[in-house]
Amino acid sequence: MRAPAAEGAKVIIADLLDGTALADKITATGGSAIALTIDITDAASVQSMVDATLSRFCKIDILINDAALFANLGHNRFEDIADDEWNAVMDGNMARSSISPRPRRSKARQ
Repeated sequence: MRAPAAEGAKVIIADLLDGTALADKITATGGSAIALTIDITDAASVQSMVDATLSRFCKIDILINDAALFANLGHNRFEDIADDEWNAVMDGNMARSSISPRPRRSKARQ
């Protein structure tokens, strides 16, 4: 995200983990960035990110959805992955990552 910021993009680092360090690096070099903690599996959390972005920057021109759940996964053999872990990863990576563009479109048309 530092490259787009260097070109003048206003960057939102939205992650389940804290993105403050990256946002601070971007702003320290003259860019504009904020970090928001969100959960892509929760539509209200995603809507909160959209609302905060529109409040701060008034619009969203580009959305890069690079959501994936894997940071806390153990290194298990495929057949040893528990069903609840498999379902959480599939829900987050496949189904839920598609909700983030929807609130943006509905807000942008108001």
